[in-house]
Amino acid sequence: MRLGVGLGLDTAASGWTPRKLNTLAAWLAPSGIASSSGSVTSWLDHGPRGLALTAPGTAPTLTANAVNGQSAVSFNGSRCLAASGSLLSTAYTFAVVQSSTAASGGAIAQFGDSASGVDLLQATNRTIQHDGVADITGGSLPTSTWEVWIATFDGTNVALTVNGAAKTLSSPTSAMITPGGSSKLTVGGMWQSSGSSFNTFGTCQVAEVVLCSSALTGAALAHLTAYLRRKYAL
Repeated sequence: MRLGVGLGLDTAASGWTPRKLNTLAAWLAPSGIASSSGSVTSWLDHGPRGLALTAPGTAPTLTANAVNGQSAVSFNGSRCLAASGSLLSTAYTFAVVQSSTAASGGAIAQFGDSASGVDLLQATNRTIQHDGVADITGGSLPTSTWEVWIATFDGTNVALTVNGAAKTLSSPTSAMITPGGSSKLTVGGMWQSSGSSFNTFGTCQVAEVVLCSSALTGAALAHLTAYLRRKYAL
């Protein structure tokens, strides 16, 4: 069974949003995107920290009505948005609504840094990278297709669903990640603290990001899956 389907979860009727998650660390939604003349000036976080992601260089662009009437931020392989914040944990849930346009190995989203963090990569297969620890891969990466990716890590095992369907991963058991000294939430690229620079930029569109400091299971994971799939009709 796909998560969020056939579970009797009417997230629209109940008014459920990611704010209901007890371990919510960050939540980037289309309503938080601010732009000027088509360039994204900031992406405001609806989570408890109230982060504001901005471009360290040239700004990415806004795409209105990108998916099911919702806006998205478009990244062209040389731009990203980022904000500093103590977001790393030894367990996590990392959800991204995205459409990749090239299997280039670029980063779709990252929290932490290149020495100690977690990356969702735009590789030839779907990749979750625990920096300095392991690459966890599974399945092929379609291009120009909107998908809901939800990766979880409970301190030992990694799991990934795509549009509610569980993926078989190459090495689901991984060593614990540890907080980096200069952690960031980055969308469309990767932060490298050792060089104080951004790199590994992705070519993609991203509509929503949800980050929790725990591995969601059961009803909480089902609610998040149903919420994102309903919102974007995926």
